[in-house]
Amino acid sequence: MAAKPARAGARQTPGGGFHVSQPSDPIAPLAGGTPGEPPRPDLPFRPDLPPPHGGRARPGRRGAWGVPATWGFWEAVLVGLVGFVGGAVVGGLVANPTGQGDLTNLQFVGIGLISEAGLFGAVAGWMAIRHRPAVSALRFDPGKRVDAAIGFGSGLVLYVVAVVGVGVLVQQIIDLFTDRSIKAPDQLPEHLTGFALVLTGVLVLVAAPVAEELFFRGFLFRALRERHGFWFSAAISAALFGAVHYQPAPWQDWVLLVTVLVSVGLGLAAIYEWRRNLVANMAAHCAFNVIGFVFVALQK
Repeated sequence: MAAKPARAGARQTPGGGFHVSQPSDPIAPLAGGTPGEPPRPDLPFRPDLPPPHGGRARPGRRGAWGVPATWGFWEAVLVGLVGFVGGAVVGGLVANPTGQGDLTNLQFVGIGLISEAGLFGAVAGWMAIRHRPAVSALRFDPGKRVDAAIGFGSGLVLYVVAVVGVGVLVQQIIDLFTDRSIKAPDQLPEHLTGFALVLTGVLVLVAAPVAEELFFRGFLFRALRERHGFWFSAAISAALFGAVHYQPAPWQDWVLLVTVLVSVGLGLAAIYEWRRNLVANMAAHCAFNVIGFVFVALQK
């Protein structure tokens, strides 16, 4: 009876049998192990490699968000505070160096522009210094024009849902506990004209969407989303988004404003989760602000 041919990679043992060598694990050498051994658990996760032995990728890692965010939540909060507060201080010194008298419309808008520039500069500078290899984790792709179009349309829908839907509901609830007229405080000066109106357009349609989406969604939300689920990450980032838009006013008025903007923050986080492109978020934020800016521009 003829002997069966040996399989590739097999060697004959002294007892006449065959020992089949196992194929080496191609991932192990890259993860710090040796061929034929599983990856070592004490070494850092490699997002550029497929999960070993058919395992599932970690939530928020490659295959979901691409390059992981390497910064933490409190790191993001600190960078945001430095940028926003520092920008406001510099803006105040530039627009009103003496600190005397009420701000004019032009001075108010100027401080707003410098504040947004400070926020943008803090995030961009920190990313360049500390997290340059993870810049792509912010997911900014201006080449996808469809995301810009979808984002703009989503922003218009978000205005209706947040202002007309959530705003009216919250106003009715507050009405049960108060006997005064409720009105969300204005975030912009009234009766803007001339150069102040032009700068206001730059502020609300360009500077705020770019800087705030870079920070609140790209930097803050991503820091949380890397380690937690969507709803937790969206809730925390939306709460902080609403808080920074607080305006001094009777409690009924500022509660209405902040609640509406928290719902806006949730909607913007959902858009980011859906499209995974900051361009969509910047377009949505711009669209939301367009409606408010038109109302301001039409005031006489």
